[in-house]
Amino acid sequence: NFVEFRRALSVVRTPTLNLGYADVKGNIGYQYVMSVPLRKNGDGTLPVPGDTGEYEWTGFVPFEKLPYDYNPAKGYVASFNNLPKNVDYHITRYFMFERALRFEEIAKSKDKFTPEEIRNMQLDNVSMVAKRWVPEILKACSNMEEVKAALALFQGWNYSMDIHSPAATLFNSFYAHFISNTLEDELGKELCNMLLDPYLIYQPDMMLANIMGNNNHFLFDDVRTPSVREAKEDMVRKSMKDAVDELSARLDGDPTKWEWGKVHTMTFKHPFGSRMAFFNLEPIPTNGDDFTINAGAWDNKNPYAMDSGGVIRMVIDMSNLKSATLISPPGQSGRYKSPYYSDQAEIWAKGIQIPAHYLSAEKLPQLLVLEPGK
Repeated sequence: NFVEFRRALSVVRTPTLNLGYADVKGNIGYQYVMSVPLRKNGDGTLPVPGDTGEYEWTGFVPFEKLPYDYNPAKGYVASFNNLPKNVDYHITRYFMFERALRFEEIAKSKDKFTPEEIRNMQLDNVSMVAKRWVPEILKACSNMEEVKAALALFQGWNYSMDIHSPAATLFNSFYAHFISNTLEDELGKELCNMLLDPYLIYQPDMMLANIMGNNNHFLFDDVRTPSVREAKEDMVRKSMKDAVDELSARLDGDPTKWEWGKVHTMTFKHPFGSRMAFFNLEPIPTNGDDFTINAGAWDNKNPYAMDSGGVIRMVIDMSNLKSATLISPPGQSGRYKSPYYSDQAEIWAKGIQIPAHYLSAEKLPQLLVLEPGK
């Protein structure tokens, strides 16, 4: 039960883990397990003197005060690297919100979901970032003849980052240029490029979401052009033109041929793959981007190749455990010649899951139990 679940986790020592809970009685919950320092002074958000003793650690936040939830009134729990509730101490700046926003949008659309609908939710490719910024692009660029053909891709677009969508490619290129054009003058090229990293891009994304309502926010002004005061629309127009120029040179002059799957591919790489490339798999076109539930963050050093995202997918109906499905690419064997070395890679990219064959340990014909030495 949930009490036993938390009791077992209370002895775990780790930097940070987040574990979900569900049981056959219909109870749900989650528990964060992490080592959050207690400090004499400060909260750890900024550098401090290390030689005075004023900011030394005095211990860790006790397990009882770590975030958890059990049978919330809203009827579900979810985690998308977003900030947990009821936390009055600093944990980290690494919290994303776009995927959680999209989940809430779907969750509020109906009262109950079937296992198949949950599987479809895991594959959702709608970007709340695109949903936020495309209307701004259409408004700002309506009179730009040089981007007219590309701009047409956004007309009627459903904001889905699927492999067949040229609009998905255009938007990801636009957004990367938009971040750079807005911040490079203040931060410099090197630091700005760092913010396009899959693990840092949430920072400028959050900042842009916060200031988008202020057309004349100082960050939209390019300090390198002191005689001109740029506004949000100027950065949008420049970024759109930069994106069109980039994709026209890289892919084709016809925007309708800029399918996302041409540039957004996943290459499963073996640890020995840098020396023996035959261990690696061929690139596979993949859906999603940094901000979709079906996460497919891309590498800013190799735009727009997939760098990280959701790998293992699983759906378990606790009232019918035999119906459980999962996928764990690229395969279940590490032997290069095995038929199971990469047999799940392609079907994973297509969103397929396979039966999990849940069995109780008591029913297994053979069971090997490994116990620690005494």
